[in-house]
Amino acid sequence: MTKTIKALVGIGAIAFLTTGCATKSWYNDPITCAIAGAAAGGVATYQQDEDYAYAGALGGAIVGATVCALLHTDGDVDGDGVSDSEDQCPSSTLGAEVDALGCELDADGDGVVDAKDQCPMTPAGTEVDVNGCALDTDGDGYADYKDHCPNSPEGAEVNKLGCVNDLVLNDVNFAFDSAEMTEAGKAALEDDIARLKYRDDGDLITIEGHTDSIGSAE
Repeated sequence: MTKTIKALVGIGAIAFLTTGCATKSWYNDPITCAIAGAAAGGVATYQQDEDYAYAGALGGAIVGATVCALLHTDGDVDGDGVSDSEDQCPSSTLGAEVDALGCELDADGDGVVDAKDQCPMTPAGTEVDVNGCALDTDGDGYADYKDHCPNSPEGAEVNKLGCVNDLVLNDVNFAFDSAEMTEAGKAALEDDIARLKYRDDGDLITIEGHTDSIGSAE
């Protein structure tokens, strides 16, 4: 093989190595730099003296690696503008706004990033679902954090406080043949009074009492 043909082969190898990394800047790949440098050095030296081709290749590899080191730039895999070496969230959603650490913004701090948060202004500390919205345990349309009655019966109509307006006072009983309430009745009444506080303002409350059929009419 003549020197001219070998030189063309070497030049072709350099072109292949550099264009083969089109998806990545060639100077960010030290191996490619070293190989391309070796090929260039070897070809250049071979044109002058075949005996020094190996030395030229070695020198070219060193020069190539040095050039790479000088030109090397840190990558940015997710394209968020924060270099990979400083990016604590290297797989951010394409186009998402990120902070100085490369992580997607979460304005309300609920753990769901803004790009996926369907309720981006949830109050601090509120427990949310996967969509970033406050939980509503009883499904009455009022989030738990502002629902005064978070365990309303399923399907019950509730007021603006999340409480059922129709309130039945159960287990408020009196002792037999007496106007004194039982201890259990007193405890039940205390619970019912607490629930009355969560009715709409202006509601009229009617209290009714009924006796049983045990005993005489007197």
